[in-house]
Amino acid sequence: MRTFITTFFFFLCLSALSQQESYKIAYDRGKNEFSQGKYDAAEKQFKASLRFPDCPQPNDVGEWLKRCQDAQAEMQQGDSLYNSGKYERAKNVYQRVLSINHNDSTAKKRYNECARLLNNSTPSYTEMVKTPDVYVAGTKNGVATLWKNGIAQILTGMNYATSVYVSGNDVYIVGNDNWVVKLWKNGKSIKLTDGKYPASAHSVYVSDNDVYVVYSEQNSQYKYVAKLWKNGEIQNLTDGKNSAIASSIYVSGKEVFIAGYEYNTQENAVVMLWKNGIAQSLTDGEKSAWAQSVYVSGNDLYVVGYETNAQGISVAMLWKNGVAQRLSNGINDAETQSVYVFDNDVYVVGYEFDIHKGWVATLWKNGEAQTLTAGNISARAFSVYVSGKDVYVAGFKDSKNCVAILWKNGIVQNLTDERNASEALSVFVKER
Repeated sequence: MRTFITTFFFFLCLSALSQQESYKIAYDRGKNEFSQGKYDAAEKQFKASLRFPDCPQPNDVGEWLKRCQDAQAEMQQGDSLYNSGKYERAKNVYQRVLSINHNDSTAKKRYNECARLLNNSTPSYTEMVKTPDVYVAGTKNGVATLWKNGIAQILTGMNYATSVYVSGNDVYIVGNDNWVVKLWKNGKSIKLTDGKYPASAHSVYVSDNDVYVVYSEQNSQYKYVAKLWKNGEIQNLTDGKNSAIASSIYVSGKEVFIAGYEYNTQENAVVMLWKNGIAQSLTDGEKSAWAQSVYVSGNDLYVVGYETNAQGISVAMLWKNGVAQRLSNGINDAETQSVYVFDNDVYVVGYEFDIHKGWVATLWKNGEAQTLTAGNISARAFSVYVSGKDVYVAGFKDSKNCVAILWKNGIVQNLTDERNASEALSVFVKER
């Protein structure tokens, strides 16, 4: 009897191992076929891998399937336009294919052929684009998630990710596992708080091999203390008498800038800037105001957030070198969440309320508002990054279940569907 049981478990383990090997073979073949632009073959392999539901990464397979279908649909459209002699439009479609799969040699060849037939100064795809890697951090179905070029990677041991930063070949993400702050680097996470008191992660920055994280942690008096973690050393930015939040960090040379807010004795939030740990208030505290992001460009310091007006409406705000600028008119609630400066242009993202649509994701460029959502879709923008001529914005669409979104130059890319509640909260772009 013992021999039978042992034999039974041996074959059971062998069967499980065989399933894992079969899954991996199909999964790896799918990625290889995809890289070569063979989308039909790749789709078949990925679907084959889904026959083993107990194997890892089913969500990852779903993302690969979606990329196959999107690339294939775009290729078919591009070929139709190409065969009809509509080379300018076809060239743009092939470029979209290459944004999904930069290794697609057929799309590259067709793009270059369109450029030649147009007989203009359009450079070849290889000359024109060094496709960057786009990282988006957020949450999907209650689990922290990193999307790299649209492909989701689950961050085990974290509920949500709030900020991503890439330095060299290293990817840093901060987020929370329930009320414990964690820093995730290249697949491994460490705890920055012990869980004795609730804490919330907000922003990560890397400079000269130094890793900075700002977060807030409750004390024994139930007040939140704004904190800076640097390479394992913790610095309290506030004394804990009033609650405070450290929202964002930017390092310029040896100067460390942190934006956030602290509540005064009247329970109004006051916008705060800490420079090398020294606090400076940007608002007077008569009305509540909150800072969400900080950026330094040359000698100029930018902080964005929002403040309430006399009517209790939230007004989108930008402070440049301490001078306040209103970005919304104060009729409808509006909030700004992120700021980025590139080539003397100032990009700010957030959202403004519309009674008919709900929240409208908005990009302000040099103070001029551009809506990112069309129709009656309610959506919010949380992070902006500019690389060359391209503007990337991360956020999410409000629906039955929120859908994580990446906008590139105003064009929407859904990172998830409505089956899983998802949010995209931070975007970082790294040139190859």
